[in-house]
Amino acid sequence: MIAIAVVLLVLSIAWNPRAGFAGLSMYFSRYLLSIGLPFEQWLFFLAELSQVESRPDHLIKEASAGLARLPWVAGGSWRAGDHSGSFGAESKNSVDYTIEQMNLRVFTKLPLSPSLSWHFHLLGQLLGEFYVAKVREQKLQQQTYVQAVHETGARMTHDIKNLLQSLNVLCSAIERDAEDQPGELVALLRRQLPVVTQRLQQTLDKLQKPQTDSGRFEQAKSWWDRFQKTYRDRGVDFFTGEITAGVPLPKELFDSAGDNLIQNALRKRKLDEAVAIQVRFHCTDTVELSVCDGGEPVPAEILAGLFKGPVPSSSGFGIGMFQTARLAEIMGFSLGLTSNTRGAVCFSLKGNLKGK
Repeated sequence: MIAIAVVLLVLSIAWNPRAGFAGLSMYFSRYLLSIGLPFEQWLFFLAELSQVESRPDHLIKEASAGLARLPWVAGGSWRAGDHSGSFGAESKNSVDYTIEQMNLRVFTKLPLSPSLSWHFHLLGQLLGEFYVAKVREQKLQQQTYVQAVHETGARMTHDIKNLLQSLNVLCSAIERDAEDQPGELVALLRRQLPVVTQRLQQTLDKLQKPQTDSGRFEQAKSWWDRFQKTYRDRGVDFFTGEITAGVPLPKELFDSAGDNLIQNALRKRKLDEAVAIQVRFHCTDTVELSVCDGGEPVPAEILAGLFKGPVPSSSGFGIGMFQTARLAEIMGFSLGLTSNTRGAVCFSLKGNLKGK
């Protein structure tokens, strides 16, 4: 008992500073810091690496190679999904860490103390969390890409469907008026077929060069004249407001909005021939394209999801309106329902052209 008391007394004296002696506590603290500093440096390296490396397997490869610079590490191996690799040399001392599809094995030069073993498990956990985050980020990017492809295909399908409807109208006119009014029929075909051909070519161009299509512009007056010509024979009333000369408009956006809105109104007319369709356009410092019909209002169940996503609808409010609204938002415009009462259903595409 006396021996134990003497040992404890000596330790207590040695632990605390006395007469300029720093004490064992200082040496113990330095030991802990000497362990922690290399780990801290590797963590900084891992954090910086995660900012520049997008592929999960490359992140594991580079981060594992960085572990070889730690003073206790002889080498190691890793496996992440279908990828694997190794670094340094093997030894009889090792520590393993596994999270989801990632496995890390680190070979050390000497057997690990409990403190070092805890540190290595912490490093493995952090590396695993970074890897899982990169995997999720990669999957999200893939999902975003697939969604973009799907939405582009849906928009192209919608555009082609509108073109086919225009061709169907021309075919109906041929069947109806081929013998009675051949002159007017030829004039109609001469006006409409080049327009349909041009629109079809534009749709094909979107598939081949989708990244450049949104940047196409057309003078407001030229676009409005061409747009009126397209629907001149469809019983649509056009009203022209003030148009400032030389103002460019994003052609794809206004083509998409105009076609979708008028096609939706024409579908209503198929159900009720008395439905009137009016289109108004003005372009100065601000621009507005408005399409109104005298039909029934948009049902409440469709209105709730309008412009927020594709809406299952037999009346034409499906993917087209959603895609056009998204394109308008991206380009700094807005597409909205400005009136929704019986006999006055109006949609408007608006934008401020100052600074554009």
